[in-house]
Amino acid sequence: MSRLKPLIGVVVIAIFVCLLFRNVFPNIPTDVSSKFAFMEADMSYMLSNGANFVLRNDLNRSSAAFVMRDISADSWSDDLFKKYRSALYERGWSQVNAAGDVWQACRLGVLATISTKKGGFPARGIFTYSMRFEYNAGTVRQCRQSN
Repeated sequence: MSRLKPLIGVVVIAIFVCLLFRNVFPNIPTDVSSKFAFMEADMSYMLSNGANFVLRNDLNRSSAAFVMRDISADSWSDDLFKKYRSALYERGWSQVNAAGDVWQACRLGVLATISTKKGGFPARGIFTYSMRFEYNAGTVRQCRQSN
């Protein structure tokens, strides 16, 4: 009986490690810098259709990256949203979700999300619409499952 608790602990740890190696480690991206460059290029291409962006936030780390822009709600329109989608389709993106208040597409493991619901930007007292491109283990898995 005294050996049963340590044995159970070892089994639990072994299961955890197996799940980690099976589900997380294989999806950790190793090409983040190149994906970050293409995300910036595609974001710039998309926004060349017009907009007044008020917030820029980028992150390029060893295992994850994102490129985010918020545009002023004053410059938003349904026509502009359609131009953004068309621009991404032209660059090879594939739609994976258009439910609710977001539109999402994937390309090479990168997930693009365009919010179709106005959000607040309290620091400046304005409303914005958000665009975000993400690349990490989760987006690689999500985009793989969507294709």
